[in-house]
Amino acid sequence: MFLFALISELPFDLAAANRWFYPGYQNVFFEFLIGLAVLWGMEQAQFREKTPLAVEAGKIFAVALGCMAAVLIQSDYDYIGIIIIAAFYEFHYSRAGRSVAAAVLGGLETLDLNYGVGALAAIPIWFYNGKRGKQKFKYVFYWFYPVHLTVLVLIRAGFWGFFRGNIKSLHIRGKSVDCLMMPDAVYSDYVVV
Repeated sequence: MFLFALISELPFDLAAANRWFYPGYQNVFFEFLIGLAVLWGMEQAQFREKTPLAVEAGKIFAVALGCMAAVLIQSDYDYIGIIIIAAFYEFHYSRAGRSVAAAVLGGLETLDLNYGVGALAAIPIWFYNGKRGKQKFKYVFYWFYPVHLTVLVLIRAGFWGFFRGNIKSLHIRGKSVDCLMMPDAVYSDYVVV
């Protein structure tokens, strides 16, 4: 997964910040790597600790460290992405728990940009049977992310040109994000600097 995080970073930086290298915002594979480390930490707490209180404290500590790491590297979904991963792990055997977590956390994640439409993720998650799917197309989906970003960057370049120097710096959720080269009307809902 680390390899795909590195492969995806160039197309992600071009798509998100219109730069070849942008350390201020990292792609979702880095979030997944942190999430895997959090899940490992949660499992270690479960196996090593003796009392229920110590188990829960260990899990909370793992999630808190993951959230701090996500904020530190400025990952795509920030700390809430780590909380979503941990919540899905905790509610793996509870259809209602998974769906409520998806509705609440997905809604919070998308509240400022898309009016909370992420809460709709609860619908397909409700129908998830809890079983791991077939793995034969695993790498197709891994490759989809950097390839589709590259295609979108090329399409944008065809419409608005490539690196024309009109990058907009937006302040979203306290972060300053350099965004796509698009007409000013696109940015009307945000603070443009």
